Amino acid sequence: MDELTSQIRESWQAGFFDGEGCITLPRHPSLIISVTNTNPDAISEYINDYPGYGISNIKGKPNGSPAYNVYWVNYHARYILEALLPYLVLKKESARLALEFLAGWGQFIPLRIPSKGRCPRYSSAEIEYCDKYRRLIKEQTNKNTYFAKF
Repeated sequence: MDELTSQIRESWQAGFFDGEGCITLPRHPSLIISVTNTNPDAISEYINDYPGYGISNIKGKPNGSPAYNVYWVNYHARYILEALLPYLVLKKESARLALEFLAGWGQFIPLRIPSKGRCPRYSSAEIEYCDKYRRLIKEQTNKNTYFAKF
């Protein structure tokens, strides 16, 4: 694939991710990105280009098409966000924060063994990133709610 074709493809994928994607920092130390859509062809575009995925079918709307959810965790997620970051618009700041969060894992997360089946807890530095991320999401939601009123 030549460079122009690659840029066009990554631009399309970034636009699709801006609309259909999600960046999540769950309660245990990790990063998950996902894309959900009812079109299996669109989902297969991501599967073909980005390895290390998990996929699940989720129930769509009543009498509607089933939805497909593809997700990547941690370093697979980083690979995708790094590729899409130059082309993202709506999720650019969220992606930047998520990449910072992952880059800090070397200093933030020592090797922790869960005790008695519990998930390890976030460190204070990780909590700071999660708080920044949640504030950003809240700001974006408020902006989107504002525009939705018109």
